[in-house]
Amino acid sequence: MKTIYHLYFFSIFSLSIATTSVVAQTSYTPIKQLYCTEKPSEFYLFYEGENLPFKYEKIGEVSVVENSYYFRNSDLLNNLKYYAWNNCANGLLFIKSGYTGSEETVKYYSAVAVRIDIDSDFKMRYGSGADMSFIQVVEQKRIQENSQRKAGAGLSLVAILIALFLLTQLELS
Repeated sequence: MKTIYHLYFFSIFSLSIATTSVVAQTSYTPIKQLYCTEKPSEFYLFYEGENLPFKYEKIGEVSVVENSYYFRNSDLLNNLKYYAWNNCANGLLFIKSGYTGSEETVKYYSAVAVRIDIDSDFKMRYGSGADMSFIQVVEQKRIQENSQRKAGAGLSLVAILIALFLLTQLELS
């Protein structure tokens, strides 16, 4: 009977380990619904406290939170930019970051997603925007995480089938 319990707990443990993934929680809350046929080709970042002498329209709020120490700051900022860009924003304003939680172990970034009115004065002052490689970086990371999740689910199924097989063998003997 003791062996049956061990096999049962082994299969449950295998299932929980294999289906656990490390993912930053990113959320986007629209302020205004936009449907862009083409995503912006330039993206601008402005941190909390910066002077904003240009016209813009707020379209959403975006935040990313993680508590695993798995992500670097650049990973979190890339997620923030990606979710804003994917919702037609060409900039983030009031970017702030910090720690929260009872022991301040949860890292967060938040910002307002905007459509900046980019004219010649804006271009002269701020240039052509941030590096757009964040798009490829985040999309590649999402593909990897999906593959890992699928592999983990497959391993869980194998572990459960082995445990069930061993249980039936024990019951037959």
